[in-house]
Amino acid sequence: MKTYTIHPNQRNFRPREWPWPRWKANGFRVGFIIEPGAWCSLEDYEGDLDRNDYQKIAGLTHFFSLNNRRTALFAFNYGDELETYNLVAYLNDEKGGWTTSNQMIFKSGKLVEGRCVLQNDYAHFTAQQGEARLNWQHGFRAPKLTRRVGTYPGGENNSPGPHGGKALKKMVIQLSFETI
Repeated sequence: MKTYTIHPNQRNFRPREWPWPRWKANGFRVGFIIEPGAWCSLEDYEGDLDRNDYQKIAGLTHFFSLNNRRTALFAFNYGDELETYNLVAYLNDEKGGWTTSNQMIFKSGKLVEGRCVLQNDYAHFTAQQGEARLNWQHGFRAPKLTRRVGTYPGGENNSPGPHGGKALKKMVIQLSFETI
């Protein structure tokens, strides 16, 4: 696993991953752990709804496109209970329109394993942590030439409030990623 560290006040954290193309990837596998201590409550965010923005774990996107076109990935946001997060499968279409699965609640400090299989114009996502499970399939025209996208915590300041997309606390994510 590789360790990613996002520091307070960082915005749009972008690790430098090798952008090597992957021809006809059939999907990807991820394993990740969000270390305890990064979780933020709505009170921590002082009511700023940017707290609900999805943070990208990892996935695949069309090699020649922006990250928000023809992308399949896992993403998360903060859960309601201390040290919990909500995991979703996340898709962007050719025009940048996005859709997500139902949420799977997971806990910090424990391994989450996920998989996305791309075939027959569908993306099929599965993930689990202990008894918590995510299983979702959605239409998706997978690109033939892909590259890795994510890890990408941080986001835009698109809701009223004092914090926007900047990290409030230090976040450490351990992550493994491989194409299948």
